[in-house]
Amino acid sequence: MSTQAGNWIKVFLLDLTESTRSNPALFEDVVDLAHERREQWGVRKQYYGVSYADAGKLYWVIEYEGPVPALDTPVVNALKTHAIGDYTTLTLNLRASASPSLNAPLTEFAILPVKADADHAAFASGADDLVVAGLKYPRCHSVTWGWTEEDSNEAVLVAGWNSMAAFLEFTATPEFRTYAGPLISMMNERSVGHVVLKSTQ
Repeated sequence: MSTQAGNWIKVFLLDLTESTRSNPALFEDVVDLAHERREQWGVRKQYYGVSYADAGKLYWVIEYEGPVPALDTPVVNALKTHAIGDYTTLTLNLRASASPSLNAPLTEFAILPVKADADHAAFASGADDLVVAGLKYPRCHSVTWGWTEEDSNEAVLVAGWNSMAAFLEFTATPEFRTYAGPLISMMNERSVGHVVLKSTQ
């Protein structure tokens, strides 16, 4: 269990089975199980949705009031029924609350694998600068980021946008190129996904 106070979320990435890909609402059996444990686990809110670009990939996000507990066996078993192979887990204590991004019309998850020999302090400073630039963009709802608990060389940025067009417009700005360029040079290949999330308390 994560013990520090902060802005904790856990993100699960699944490659969906054919049945759940055809009907993503089937995943609500997992959401319902977690909902039954909301007081025990300190769950603030849950979100799930399929990738904008890949209907076979689902994002499930749990936003916590505090420390992040491990999933229990019934929830893990239910989760596995919807996944092809192993699923990915990203546990994050973000620099700021992810709520505005998770409740935006479109949510971006950028998984950023930082090179082991990169200057992590310089990367963090650059990521903070990129967040400030994003927050100034009119059609960006919010941006935050954090290191994953699973890998000290992996960061995740979470951003909320009005639309995919808004995201693409921002990435074409001089500000994005100025702040993202140095970060990209410190990373291995990154993964960016966009999701229209459905939420539940």
